[in-house]
Amino acid sequence: MVLTTIGLWLRFLAPYYTFVYAIIGQTIMAIGQPFMYNAPPKISATWFEEDQRIMATSIGAYANVVGVAFGCFVPAFYMHDEDTVDEAKHNLADMSFMLAVASTIICVLSLLFIKDNKQAAIQQSEEEQVSLKQTMVILLKNSSFIKVALSHSLAMTFFFSFVTVLEQMISVYGFTSTQASYLSTALQIAGLLGGAIYSIILTKLGSGTFKATSLVIIGGTFITLILFHFLLQTRNYYLLLTATCLNGFFSLSQFSVAYEMSIHVSREINNMPYQEITSFSNSIEDAKKKPVLGEATISGIINLLANLCAFIAVLILTPILDRGLEIDVSITDAIFAVILLISIVLMMLYK
Repeated sequence: MVLTTIGLWLRFLAPYYTFVYAIIGQTIMAIGQPFMYNAPPKISATWFEEDQRIMATSIGAYANVVGVAFGCFVPAFYMHDEDTVDEAKHNLADMSFMLAVASTIICVLSLLFIKDNKQAAIQQSEEEQVSLKQTMVILLKNSSFIKVALSHSLAMTFFFSFVTVLEQMISVYGFTSTQASYLSTALQIAGLLGGAIYSIILTKLGSGTFKATSLVIIGGTFITLILFHFLLQTRNYYLLLTATCLNGFFSLSQFSVAYEMSIHVSREINNMPYQEITSFSNSIEDAKKKPVLGEATISGIINLLANLCAFIAVLILTPILDRGLEIDVSITDAIFAVILLISIVLMMLYK
């Protein structure tokens, strides 16, 4: 949170001085981002009981999404399609100042009122925490984790890259940047609703429904992507809005399920007999205590894979869409469909 606040204040300086401040600010915020992304499963596993954990993970995961939704919606109040260069710089400065002040207030309140869980800290000190290298060795030898991690990562890859190139896709059909901003916001609001519903379902039915729930979510994302593609051809904004909301209802729901499954997988591995865990890696055979895999580490690996795959996908899709042809949008949707189909197959193979 502190890194995010520092980065926002540096970015606020960019319109007045040089764009270098924006680059430095964004870099500092990017350094702090993994701590925010990977915190929900760790917090829920540390602070909450078993029957409260799924809901706690969901709230933490979608707190990030609320921020992203505001990030898509707020610029529409400040930046307008008809702005001149000077007006755009002035409006950008106003928006950056507002974000920096809001982040500062939240940061100060967090530092003042959020305290450590001392009981959990004592318990962790009595356990043998596994290093990142050792965790990777253990997880890469666990076929179930590999299937789950790749499946969730690809589903999250779709969401990250779809939101990134959405404006490029719909601009080919004559829609504006402002309309793209509203679509992104609507997608994420629908996703919050879907995430709340699926979290309640998982809380009621338990961890045994993770696979079925994931298949419903990823399958729904695939079907609504096809719907989005065909409704985009109509050039009707409200039909497109409907398809976007339906897609967000499914695609964004994947986050809470993925984070909660990271806790579930870590618990499964940690509950293995001592000898079975240490047999995965020679480097921990001599551990004096039973080694424990951290929930945040596992969710971090899933996040890393998702962001890496999304980065590659955007690098591939952006040049394709830059040509501004309708066939390029079809190619983009086809690539998204393949990503989701692979995700579905991997989840079906998970036992």
